[in-house]
Amino acid sequence: MKPKGRAWLTLRRERDELMRAQCASLTASSDGMIRAHVKPYADPSEFVNSLRQFLSGSHISGGKIESLGEGIPTAADGAVQWSAVLADLEKLAEVDPENESNAPRPETPSLSAAGLTAGEIDRLARNL
Repeated sequence: MKPKGRAWLTLRRERDELMRAQCASLTASSDGMIRAHVKPYADPSEFVNSLRQFLSGSHISGGKIESLGEGIPTAADGAVQWSAVLADLEKLAEVDPENESNAPRPETPSLSAAGLTAGEIDRLARNL
């Protein structure tokens, strides 16, 4: 991952920790009457909608795109899964369509785990 991406993730984790601390403080100050909690990466709908719009016409089913998003909030660590999906997409974006037949497609384990076939991953690479 590029340095800017790591910096963004670090800031995201710091913000998530601050939110957790605030929730714990609210729960404690209310003597448990209010139980506040936050689940980072719980709503991937904006990511899914953006990806769906971007991939319009690529012949990749909406269900497969949604499964990429669904894997984020259900993962043990949403940040890790989010990073894995983005890393796979970044690898595909770096594939040169002019030379794609000469170079093997990069491994994309999070995309494969979401149910995308090799053909769909190839189409995804061409669209990125």
